[in-house]
Amino acid sequence: MSGENPDVKATGLIPNQKSATIKIGENKPITLTTDPVDASDSAAVLAAVGWTSNDPAIATVDENGVITAVAAGTTKVVATSGSLTVSIDVTVPAATE
Repeated sequence: MSGENPDVKATGLIPNQKSATIKIGENKPITLTTDPVDASDSAAVLAAVGWTSNDPAIATVDENGVITAVAAGTTKVVATSGSLTVSIDVTVPAATE
């Protein structure tokens, strides 16, 4: 188990970005790491992550953290693993002609 610290458990989730602006119909993958990244339970914590969108009418998110913009507006996408949670602000601008 190289790279892991056996005495440290994950205390948080860190997204590769805290906000995203996505055009209608486009996708944006979000990746996560644990805080700290060398936590002994990092792999298990990341494997257990579930994703939800606060407003699927604006943006959806799949089980892999890929956000799809549906309609103009703002919402949050939330990743949860056990008691650890992080949210990503999502903005979908109005389509321009």
